[in-house]
Amino acid sequence: MIRAYTVNVSLVETYPASPQVSIPFVSRSTSVLSRHPSAIVYFSLDGIVDAGVIDSSRTAGLDFGTPTQSIWIRREAGEVSPEDVLVDVSAEDVIY
Repeated sequence: MIRAYTVNVSLVETYPASPQVSIPFVSRSTSVLSRHPSAIVYFSLDGIVDAGVIDSSRTAGLDFGTPTQSIWIRREAGEVSPEDVLVDVSAEDVIY
């Protein structure tokens, strides 16, 4: 099973109380991809500790195999962008 989500983090500088992505199964393989050309985006598996960072000027996204059902996403504090900062998340329950 594969689930895909898109999150707009244009105004999100800190992790919110609830995750923006709630996966209805334990994901075995997850991808986080920033659609913004220059934003710095952080993601967390617990809403507190950064699990990864995407500097969109260097790489578009990250894949990881840590089992999870929740993902919090935020952008770099202080960044101002005239464009939406959209982040795509895809989750799979199998590893190929």
